[in-house]
Amino acid sequence: MGPRWRSVESEKPIERTSGTRRIGERLRRRQFLASSTAVGAVTLLAGCLDAESEADPSDSPESEAVEPGPPFEIRTIEARGSERGTISVPDEGIVQVLHFARSYCPTSEGQTENVAEAMSESNEERVRFVTINDWSGPADTDAELAEWWAENTVGDWLLGVDESASSTDYYEIVPFPTTIVIDGSGEVYHRGSGGTSSSNISYAVETALESETGENQSE
Repeated sequence: MGPRWRSVESEKPIERTSGTRRIGERLRRRQFLASSTAVGAVTLLAGCLDAESEADPSDSPESEAVEPGPPFEIRTIEARGSERGTISVPDEGIVQVLHFARSYCPTSEGQTENVAEAMSESNEERVRFVTINDWSGPADTDAELAEWWAENTVGDWLLGVDESASSTDYYEIVPFPTTIVIDGSGEVYHRGSGGTSSSNISYAVETALESETGENQSE
């Protein structure tokens, strides 16, 4: 069963989509990402673009498999504002701002400014900000990722990697960066692809918190 989408004001309409994937499609997508190193000037305008390759007609029903569903375990690394450990996505009782990024992508780096502004407006302990770095191509070491984080972003929150790409696949993250806001059950309250304003993030966070509070009071 795919992610649930809550209709809130957003820069891009959200469609309800399936969380299941074909393994063959996922592998082809990763191969495409690994070969897409020359993003050029288009990156500055539209983000680090990504695209799904068309399904291979040779795929057979036997090759279909259901991807694991949430919650997903995200490994966090030692970096500015981040510590080594693991977090759960989603996490019961926690509203999470998930910034799916790609290291050395200028748009991913710039988006951290909007995330930082939204974070400065939130003093709720029930809100967690996380950047999840793309793991589809050649992977940075933790030290390289921490260095990029410190030198090219204003990020001062958890920095994680999803080595299995399960959360990236489940939430259908295309392109990078994409920022989503989810509640403790994994329901999506906002999705901004390529870039999203701090006000949209903050509004979705407030809406998710109100929903969490209402659900807790009704129990």
